[in-house]
Amino acid sequence: MNQRILVADNDEVVRNGLGVLLSTAGYATFLAVDGVSLIEQARKHQPHLIMLNLCLPAGTAIELVQTLRRFPEFTRTPIFVFAGREHRTSANQVFVAGGNAFLPTPFNRQILFSLIAKFLPSEKILSSITPVLAVDPRQKQPVPFS
Repeated sequence: MNQRILVADNDEVVRNGLGVLLSTAGYATFLAVDGVSLIEQARKHQPHLIMLNLCLPAGTAIELVQTLRRFPEFTRTPIFVFAGREHRTSANQVFVAGGNAFLPTPFNRQILFSLIAKFLPSEKILSSITPVLAVDPRQKQPVPFS
């Protein structure tokens, strides 16, 4: 099953460009144009990762991250916020609100995909992880640890 990424940006070129880039990389991609459609699409598609522009109509990224975090299904969903380099000072607010990454635009593809890999390990990577055994000091026997 493809991992799902939701991208929200009111700029059609950026939104569609990210959609194509992520789809080409094998992700199921969903698009939103504003804060209202972001929440609707997130509830409908249950994405594994959400990416949104700092400045969206119908809600700033700070407000939207806080709103998403109130839904139990999105408490652990990685959320990336992106904005022009002139908005770097907003990065701290993004993290305080519950965002996981702040990306200055224009995107560096290598950084973008390395961040995605960090937060969304591929199924191939997950299936190759060997379970680790730990010793339970009470039982003095190996027990599964994951």
